[in-house]
Amino acid sequence: MILEPQEWRKFAFPFKFFEYLGYGKPIVAINDSPPARVVEKLGVGWSIEYEQSEIIKLFQTLVNDQSLIEEATTNALRHRLSHDWQSRVDTVIQALQV
Repeated sequence: MILEPQEWRKFAFPFKFFEYLGYGKPIVAINDSPPARVVEKLGVGWSIEYEQSEIIKLFQTLVNDQSLIEEATTNALRHRLSHDWQSRVDTVIQALQV
C-alpha cells in the first residue's frame, strides 16, 4: 500500500488492501490513511511516511529482524476473516437494518 498520498486516499481503501489481509500478508501503508489506521490498530504491518528513505529504512529493519514479519503475518492471519468481503457486507447489512 505504498501509494502516493492523494486527496481521495484520505477516505478510501484500495481494493488490494483487503486482498492482502485476506491472504494473511503483512501490509506497508502510508501514514495518515485509512489503511494505515487499520494496519496500526491490528498490528498487521507498518505505517510509514511516503519517503524513499523511510521505505529503505523499513526494509532494512525487516531484513535484519525477520521476526517482525512473522509477527505481522500472524496478526494478519488472525484478523483476516474479520475483514473479508463477507464480513464487510454483513456489517453494512447490520448498519442498514433499523
